[in-house]
Amino acid sequence: MKFVTPLNEATREQLRSIVSSDAPFHKRRRSRAILLSNQGFKVDIIASIFEVTRDTVSAWIDPWEEEAFDGLEDTPLLHPQQSNRARLVVEKKLKKSLSPKTIRRHLQESGYSYRRIWQDICRYAIENSVSAFNSANG
Repeated sequence: MKFVTPLNEATREQLRSIVSSDAPFHKRRRSRAILLSNQGFKVDIIASIFEVTRDTVSAWIDPWEEEAFDGLEDTPLLHPQQSNRARLVVEKKLKKSLSPKTIRRHLQESGYSYRRIWQDICRYAIENSVSAFNSANG
């Protein structure tokens, strides 16, 4: 069974304040799930409360355990249409042909998901992908 590491009172109070604040919806929901896990609710029960899968609840708990409050934030997402643009920019900079899967993998290794992204984040992701590719392929 998966539970969060026991929380001290200050952390619980901070999570409660996030739940009752005007923080983004997903951050409030993840905070509430962490509090429920701390109270001893099983992942299955938390999943049914929020009407999500066990994997989703587990994906909320894992970042919390690793990053605490930073783990409550949304992961920047990459729109599929940006993938081709990213691939073309990377290929031009590296003067090599890369498959979209390679670009996607490097972006995901840099902490980005594949669904949507703003232009500035895309540029950042492309540069990280180029750096990661250069490091890996020296």
